[in-house]
Amino acid sequence: METAGSTRIANALTWQVGARHDLGVAERLIAGDEPDGVYGIADARIVDHFLCFIDDLGVGGALRRLRPAGVKRETIPAELYILVYFLRCLARIPSQESLPDLLFSDTALMFRLGFNAHQIEHGVTQRSAARRKGPRRNLPVDPEAVTDNVVKLDLGEVKCFLHDALRKLWAVHPSVPAKGLYIIDGSMIEPGESTKGAGRTSRSKTVKTTDGNKTVNEVILGFKMVWMWSAETGLPVAVAMGTAEKDERAFVRELVNQAKEVLAGRGEIGTILLDHGFLDGPGLYELDAAGIRFVMPARHDLKVYEEARRAVVNDVPTHVRHPGSRTRPVRRRVAGGGALKVENRTIEAVGVERCTTFTTFAPAADVDDGEHRRRFRKDFAAKRINAVVLTREDGREKVDFVLLTNGPVTRPLAVVDDYDERSLIENQGHRELKQAWHLEKPPRRTAAGTEIHMSFVVLAYALTQGYRAWLDAQVKEDDAGSPTTLGQAVRRIAAENHDKLLVFVGDVYGIYFTSEAFMLLGRNVKRPNPKGAPNLDALIERLRASTPKG
Repeated sequence: METAGSTRIANALTWQVGARHDLGVAERLIAGDEPDGVYGIADARIVDHFLCFIDDLGVGGALRRLRPAGVKRETIPAELYILVYFLRCLARIPSQESLPDLLFSDTALMFRLGFNAHQIEHGVTQRSAARRKGPRRNLPVDPEAVTDNVVKLDLGEVKCFLHDALRKLWAVHPSVPAKGLYIIDGSMIEPGESTKGAGRTSRSKTVKTTDGNKTVNEVILGFKMVWMWSAETGLPVAVAMGTAEKDERAFVRELVNQAKEVLAGRGEIGTILLDHGFLDGPGLYELDAAGIRFVMPARHDLKVYEEARRAVVNDVPTHVRHPGSRTRPVRRRVAGGGALKVENRTIEAVGVERCTTFTTFAPAADVDDGEHRRRFRKDFAAKRINAVVLTREDGREKVDFVLLTNGPVTRPLAVVDDYDERSLIENQGHRELKQAWHLEKPPRRTAAGTEIHMSFVVLAYALTQGYRAWLDAQVKEDDAGSPTTLGQAVRRIAAENHDKLLVFVGDVYGIYFTSEAFMLLGRNVKRPNPKGAPNLDALIERLRASTPKG
């Protein structure tokens, strides 16, 4: 079993709020105080890099300012509970019950989080200690106390915090596209049947039976997370949540408005990819009026679907058509586990311009329910829409796929390629958040608890993605010869911290070379590290000289 939080956080993206005081710790060690812990500093380097990143963003300070509502007395600062929970999300710990074994057992990590030695060893309080059976678990605080404080956060404040954090993250991202390709999609969150405030809906599902495949209706109890995600950067740009039965189309306007605020002029929304669950004529018309290109599949029961397919097979042209074809070599494994085989596969599509039968592609005032709907008048004409009909795709027995778009279709395969990017949000987004980031494991099974958990998970995911992109860009600049980049700092700090130890006394820590730590503990070192102090007197003199006065 993994034994420590720092093991779970492979890249050591931990949080540091403990105070550093090299001289103070040194004087206490010389006076005879015993160290509460001595740890290697290798992981601390990456922590410092990550802290540099989020503190520069202003996200760290904003997270510490979140306060649970209605808490009148604090045994420890409330921010520690919130930081512990954020760390749970960042470390991808599956549940609150796993905190003692996978997070609290890491003594160094708890020190760095801000707990003192007594709290780590004995807990913040001894309430119910007399009733405890068996040995005490590794925990400075009860996981239930963390839960109680997290679910008391104001949901509106958490939403604003997440929105502001995304805005700050996008503001420093090194490669924001001028006209980006974004994906809007929804995913069901199912915390469990006992969840309070959950919605209920059903969906069709194909299952294998002894009589062949059958379609059955599956009842879902939970919530729906809908987010807008960048195909180029892998970063979320907007997120919203509602109960399971809520129509996905109702989220689009909110997400687009959020995204524009988050991008704040650094880039524009060029294209939005949607699935057919978001098919809504007035909503698509609104995107078109805003100058945003969209691509989405047409449902088979729509007239425009049949119109586009007929236009492709008609001998007498009824629409302007643009055929496209491409053949590529594809490697595939022969059935039965044989060797890889290369075969040519062809894809063909036809762009069809100005389809007329998508009669709801018009302003909402013209098509919404009401006494005088304009679309039923003889003089009404909806805006025309373009389509791309996929006519051949080797490897598929039947091709019946039609895409709708307000963009050009003179290069139909480019439209098909764009829509293929929608799979990214499933594979790198929904699946990643549910399986690796435990999106469906809130601290408490309530609507508020689920949405707060979703916000923290999305934030941890976004900060991790953004940090890696930022670090990669800095290292590339360093390799290109830029003199003051983080990449250079990473290597410099790594060299500086080689052979160093992190020594805790109480709630403060000091950083020393290994030979210096032995000197402070009263032992002579015959061959001290040449980068460190040669003896104890020289070490204290150096520490006093480097300590700010006052």
